[in-house]
Amino acid sequence: MADLTDRQHYCKYCSKEFKPERSTRRYCSDGCRIKMWYKRNGRSRRNRKSSSSGRKAKQKKQAE
Repeated sequence: MADLTDRQHYCKYCSKEFKPERSTRRYCSDGCRIKMWYKRNGRSRRNRKSSSSGRKAKQKKQAE
């Protein structure tokens, strides 16, 4: 089995070179992994709270 440090690995989000702890690791950090999730899913971290409160207001308006 090849040593993980033999190959160069680059983060799929920030393209920074890193040494993975596992052969399946694609991101250099949890921060990059989470940012990529938001990017793929078309959401921003800033709009996350406002969108949930918007749903609550919409549900409240429909209940009236």
